[in-house]
Amino acid sequence: RGLVGSEMCIRDSTRFYGFIRIDPKASSSVIIKEVQNASKNDIKGIKLHPTSQNFKISIQNLKLVLELAEKYDLIVTCHTYNYDKNSDPKLLISVAREFRKVNIIAAHGYNIFETAKAIKNLKNYYVDTACITNHAHIMYLVRFGDVNKVLFGSDFPYSLPIIEKMKIELAGPNIGIPQKDGFSDEEKKKILGENAK
Repeated sequence: RGLVGSEMCIRDSTRFYGFIRIDPKASSSVIIKEVQNASKNDIKGIKLHPTSQNFKISIQNLKLVLELAEKYDLIVTCHTYNYDKNSDPKLLISVAREFRKVNIIAAHGYNIFETAKAIKNLKNYYVDTACITNHAHIMYLVRFGDVNKVLFGSDFPYSLPIIEKMKIELAGPNIGIPQKDGFSDEEKKKILGENAK
């Protein structure tokens, strides 16, 4: 976050990817300038938060941001939430279908059934584990989606990275259905880092 986050990304760009937060309601000139500056400074992606930024996920609202993400080869991560019409994961899946050259991460993995289908069927659609409160949901995304498209997320400062990491590390055998076998060591490695490379 802020200068500390920028310094970390500059110091260790192999471990930390910088993202900028863009307001899709800003003027075209502001959005273009922000993305161009980000690209010059080795920023890897754009963060969108429809709930707090008060916009609805749609091709119309995100067209310019996604066109620039495609042009500058930036990842787009977007907050999703089942109980907010602006952040409905189904809307983000529709956007991912339209902009297939942009890698899109559905933050928080809401609507696990639709999200699992999307990560399985769309080459450019990923999900992060940030603040998923039920480890069984993460297991569902791995078992019925694609383990290679599930990314560790912390949502710091709203959750502690150590707690988020424990959800993956401690998901062992016999903790319930469908995760009766738990995550394998290989799956844990993929989720906790390898998939983000």
